[in-house]
Amino acid sequence: MKAQPIENNIGLHGVFISMKDWEIIKAQYPDIEEVNNEIPDWQKEILTERLEAISKNPNRVKPIQGLLEVLNKRIAK
Repeated sequence: MKAQPIENNIGLHGVFISMKDWEIIKAQYPDIEEVNNEIPDWQKEILTERLEAISKNPNRVKPIQGLLEVLNKRIAK
């Protein structure tokens, strides 16, 4: 799939994909057109709290690769 980032004259961003790729996506995710772009307020509050915590202590953020390695080791046991 080849996605092309786009931006209009007022700064709104989006991604252009071919109709062929869109059909493939719809086949894999039939409800994709039903997705609502708005997230509930309770989720926004959680995100705000987490972003504030990260800004106070940036060392809390770690690459996910380390977590995946730990999980893979536990699975392999």
